Amino acid sequence: MTDKIPASERIIVALDRSPFSENLPMLDILKGKAKWVKIGLRSILSEGPGILHHANDGGYKILLDLKLHDIPTTVASSLGNLIPYGFDMVTLHVGGGRRMIEACRKSVDESDDNRKPLLLGVTLLTSLDQTDIRDLGVMYSVAGHVKRLAEIARDSGCDGVVASGGEVKIVRNACGDDFLIVTPGIRPGGKDDPNSDQRRVMSPGEAVKLGSSMLVIGRPIHAAEDPNKAFDDIVKEIEGISEQAGES
Repeated sequence: MTDKIPASERIIVALDRSPFSENLPMLDILKGKAKWVKIGLRSILSEGPGILHHANDGGYKILLDLKLHDIPTTVASSLGNLIPYGFDMVTLHVGGGRRMIEACRKSVDESDDNRKPLLLGVTLLTSLDQTDIRDLGVMYSVAGHVKRLAEIARDSGCDGVVASGGEVKIVRNACGDDFLIVTPGIRPGGKDDPNSDQRRVMSPGEAVKLGSSMLVIGRPIHAAEDPNKAFDDIVKEIEGISEQAGES
């Protein structure tokens, strides 16, 4: 069950600085402490998938955040070409549809590589809110839209989804305890960051309490005077929530 994940392994440190070389000191600082890092589209497009070796050489697990979205054959073959570079989770837009997800599931399952990544369906970008989805023609709530997309992801072969803290509880209730929920938009104190595009944010403890399996956290660690302490403080907050849950 996802609630058995150790607190330090629930944190995925986002390596979103550009150029990618600016992220390398953080790999050294958090080595042996953090278990997961996220590497995204901007870095892969600017420097190629070969940059994954920096995290792999440091012993990190990798969330490759590409948000793949195209026709099924194109996405599945692209994913197959990427797998040999070595990563542990990859994101794809649920909006690509069932056949696209099923094609990706098949690509992973039939890969000769022993390191088969988990598939994470992106439900709704955290930069979007109710007004935005209405512009896109979605007439029901953000939560209802995310719930439906999460169910499609689960039924089509995803191992989990990416969902903001505000939708975690509804996804957990709909998809069960063993379904992975990765939550971005995490801010200690739950405060909005004026430099971020993310609109639906939440504190680490709140997200875990609602049912998040793992949390993507970048700037609160990168920008901290002492990144190690910032990481440790988040771990302690998560552990506190987990202990409270165990006592209830």
